[in-house]
Amino acid sequence: MVSKLPSLVVSAVTTFDGKALAKGGNQIAGFAKKAAGALGLAFSTQAVIKFGKDSVKAFAENEKSAKRLAGVVKNLGQDFETPFIEKNIDQISAKYGYQGEVIREAFQKVLTATGSVTKSNELLNASLDIAAGSGQDLVSVNQDLAALYQGNTKGLKKYNLGLSQAELKTLDFEDGLALLTKTFKGAAGDELTTYSGKMRVLGEAADNAQEIIGKS
Repeated sequence: MVSKLPSLVVSAVTTFDGKALAKGGNQIAGFAKKAAGALGLAFSTQAVIKFGKDSVKAFAENEKSAKRLAGVVKNLGQDFETPFIEKNIDQISAKYGYQGEVIREAFQKVLTATGSVTKSNELLNASLDIAAGSGQDLVSVNQDLAALYQGNTKGLKKYNLGLSQAELKTLDFEDGLALLTKTFKGAAGDELTTYSGKMRVLGEAADNAQEIIGKS
């Protein structure tokens, strides 16, 4: 019977101890060699070892991202919202195929600008359509929405909204958001019907499974 993955690895990930994580990586190597032999895997031992190490790294990065966002939420006095935020992030990740780390970073952009979890969720949901329809990445879109909320409209020029520079300068937040929402409405859902959209969702499902393995 294959031995269990050493608990040291989990401890190293939890504390982000570089030396412990390196030692844990060596333990993964030993574990992978036994697993490859016991299961009769067609993969090379090196491939199994690499997958094990990558799994631990993926879990560590995801956990670090979650803790960073939780810290921001706590500092805003809304730490009771963290479970709801993480649940929403998981749902968006599963449906649209974005990595949890990317969604958290995007959400944090608008959260630090608005100070409101409710408003930030509204903007995050709007940004999914805006990103898909405009071709901009999700984090950049949320950075632009955060700037718009604070009265800075410079970032809107790239979305080709049909407004002059003078009109953009006088655009307020609600009108700007309404225009973006109207222009790109439904784009995120449409993207899911494309090959690239489907592959992104499939890829994120695989990445999520790898994180679960890394946690274990």
